[in-house]
Amino acid sequence: QMVEPALAPERHYSPKLLVNVIFGLVAGSVFGLGLAFLLEYIDDTVRTPEELQQVWGVPKLGVVPKFKLTGERRVVDELPTTHPISESYRTIRNGLMYASLDKPLRLIAVSSAVPSEGKSTFSVNLGISFAREGKRVLIVDCDLRRPAQHRNFPQVSNHVGLTDVLTGKTTVEEAVQETTVENLVMLTSGPTPADPGRLVESLRLRQLLLDLRKQYDVVLVDTPPCLVVNDSIVIGRAVDGLILVVESGSTSRKLVAEMKNRFDVSGLEPVGVVLNKLDFVSSGYGYYYKAYRRYDQGDAAPAEPSGPAAGGGAA
Repeated sequence: QMVEPALAPERHYSPKLLVNVIFGLVAGSVFGLGLAFLLEYIDDTVRTPEELQQVWGVPKLGVVPKFKLTGERRVVDELPTTHPISESYRTIRNGLMYASLDKPLRLIAVSSAVPSEGKSTFSVNLGISFAREGKRVLIVDCDLRRPAQHRNFPQVSNHVGLTDVLTGKTTVEEAVQETTVENLVMLTSGPTPADPGRLVESLRLRQLLLDLRKQYDVVLVDTPPCLVVNDSIVIGRAVDGLILVVESGSTSRKLVAEMKNRFDVSGLEPVGVVLNKLDFVSSGYGYYYKAYRRYDQGDAAPAEPSGPAAGGGAA
């Protein structure tokens, strides 16, 4: 049954292609900008040093860039001293020399808000930077629950370590192990104790750290994340200074604020903060990387900024 007869149009219809294209471009741009602003509003992570300072005005020691390295190791012992990562640790090392006017920072603890911000990798790489300057450096793994330092060097084991020294099973001289880096030795955590917190709070650990301070030029103490357990606060009272590591683009402002509150309540003031795994390109710091490439033309070109972060590790 025919409802209505088909009729030819009275005039020729021509689609306005240019108008439609312009409209599509404008609509797409508006949508893209709106989505970008929405993501910016939702994203609560700290990405730049300026954003970190807005949340917590603790002194900034420096940044560690996010760079692609070959292999699984995130240790800078095989990188040239002119590599951007090596330069970033040199800057932080030099900053520590002037961070305390009262006394030299020789016994330094390192912590973060939560796991996987790269504090353990930062600790060993900072130690390498000191060792390259001829300093006698000891890395102490005080993260008794999730130790990681022994994984940085294939020849270092965790069968004997700090817990054995604290319980009197061995001496510190027997527990300290050599690494492949000249001037850098390591005291691993050792077997996990039944009550890690009790060992951390013991007077034995405090006295041991003071003794080690007399034996080495620099002692770096890798501690657990401060928002997970209270160990870093306890150890922070026994050292010359404590460094906090914050992962760029991962650690939220809320976590940084909680960390600030934790330290305010304890009355402990960190010596400084380091922004780790900073993506130079996405954070707007690409200019500095390009400037470095131009300055360093005489040496081998550094790796491209992206991919797995040398500044970061699992701990």
